Amino acid sequence: MCRHWWEARRSAEPWRLKLAINGLGLLATSTILFVTVTTKFTEGGWVTIGVTLVFVALCQVVRWHYDG
Repeated sequence: MCRHWWEARRSAEPWRLKLAINGLGLLATSTILFVTVTTKFTEGGWVTIGVTLVFVALCQVVRWHYDG
């Protein structure tokens, strides 16, 4: 969403607020992922990385499908 609001900044008027809100969400989720992986890596934190990568790959496949 951050990328969307950055690209839509010329056409959407309140884009700065929306970018800030989505940027805050990106920062929060990235921080949680980083802390989880670094503190619990040996106890299964590596699974978090795997699940996240699978989810991102699935989203990319869906996007390719709809772009086609």
